[in-house]
Amino acid sequence: MNLFGIFTFALLAQGAQADMIWDVNAGREVQRADLEVALSKAGQVVLGEKHYSAPVQAEEAALFKTFAESRRSAVTLAWEFLNWSDHQTTQQLYKSFSQGLIDSTAFIEGVFGPKAPEIGYAPLFDALKKEGGYLLETNLSRAEKAPVVSNGLTALDPALLPPGFQLGSDLYLERFTDAMGGHVSDPAKMKNYFAAQCLVDDVIAYHISKDAQGDGTFLVIGNFHTQYGEGVVARLRARTPTQTQLVIQVSEASEYPEATRSDAFHSARYGKIADYVILKD
Repeated sequence: MNLFGIFTFALLAQGAQADMIWDVNAGREVQRADLEVALSKAGQVVLGEKHYSAPVQAEEAALFKTFAESRRSAVTLAWEFLNWSDHQTTQQLYKSFSQGLIDSTAFIEGVFGPKAPEIGYAPLFDALKKEGGYLLETNLSRAEKAPVVSNGLTALDPALLPPGFQLGSDLYLERFTDAMGGHVSDPAKMKNYFAAQCLVDDVIAYHISKDAQGDGTFLVIGNFHTQYGEGVVARLRARTPTQTQLVIQVSEASEYPEATRSDAFHSARYGKIADYVILKD
C-alpha cells in the first residue's frame, strides 16, 4: 500500500471524526450524532466531495458505514468514477474483491489501470465490502461524452441519452460559467461544456433510478454536481420523487475561511449549498 493509502486508513481507524459539521438549514455547527440521525432517515445520500483528498475520502467511508448500518438491508454505493459501459468487467472485479480474492487496491487498479493507487478511495470500498453492499456504475466514459464537448448534444449517440433528459437551470449555467473562470470564451463551446455537465448529472440520476438495489443509495460525486440543489440533486428529485435525499458536502477546511462560511453555505442568490457541510483539516 502506498503512503496515501496508509494515511487514509489511519484516519479511518481513528473514526474519521469531522473537524466541523455544519447544519445548513439550522445555520449552526452540530454534533456527529445529529448527522447520524439524518443519515438514518435518508433514502438517498448524495455526497459531494473534493476529489483525491485523503481526509475527505476517510470521512466519506465513515459516513457510508453509518448509512449502511442504519438500514434494514444492504445498500448501493454509486460512484461518479465508474462507467456504465464497463458494468460487466467492474462487477466481475467486485465479485473477486467481495470474495476476498483481491484487496481494495487491486480492485481499483483492475478498474483504472496501474496508476490506480494514486486515486485512493480504498477505505470506501473496504467499507462497502464489510457491509455487503451493491456497487453501481453510473457515468459515461470520456469517449462517450467527447462528441458532446466538441459538437453538442446532437452529436451524442442517441442510445446514451436518458429518456426525459433536461438541461440544468439558468442559475446552474451561471455558476458553471463562473466556475470555468474565463477558460472558454466561445459561447457555443460553453454551451457544449454545460450540456456535457448536465448529461453526466442526468445519466447518473437515471442509472440510480433504474439500477440501484437494496435499502438506500449512497452516491459519491464531485461537489459541483451537488451544490445548491442543482445538477445531479435536481435530476434525482425529478427521477426518484418518492425518495428522500440528504445532500452532504465534504471539503477541506482551507476551502472555506471561517469568516465566509455562513454566506458560502447559504447563498442569497443560489440557496443552500447542501444540507450538511463537513470540513476537514
